[in-house]
Amino acid sequence: MGIVDRIRERLPKGESLASLEKRFGYSSSYIRKWDDALPSADRLYQVASFLSVSMEYLLIGEEISDVNLSNSDSNLRKLTDIYINLPEDERILLVAEAVKIQKTVKQTVQTPINKQNKLA
Repeated sequence: MGIVDRIRERLPKGESLASLEKRFGYSSSYIRKWDDALPSADRLYQVASFLSVSMEYLLIGEEISDVNLSNSDSNLRKLTDIYINLPEDERILLVAEAVKIQKTVKQTVQTPINKQNKLA
């Protein structure tokens, strides 16, 4: 599920992407493009605030407080500490980069499996 789907899922009854774009003075279909090109931090913040969710939720589908920090995962603790100490606009950039890396890793892992299945 991408940013646009998460926005649609949280829209109040009677609201649409078009009405949301109009409400904030965005151009037509502007929000629909957010899965392909991330918006600026201030625009993401506007929409997140209106929907009563965090920007992290819109970007990655979960609130940062939902992340389970186990005692054994020091790398996750380090990343969380870095994230918490960043300004809001840099948090968005960090999460966006993490999402790109995640997609790249998924594609890299799936590609060899798909090739093996075709050969079988």
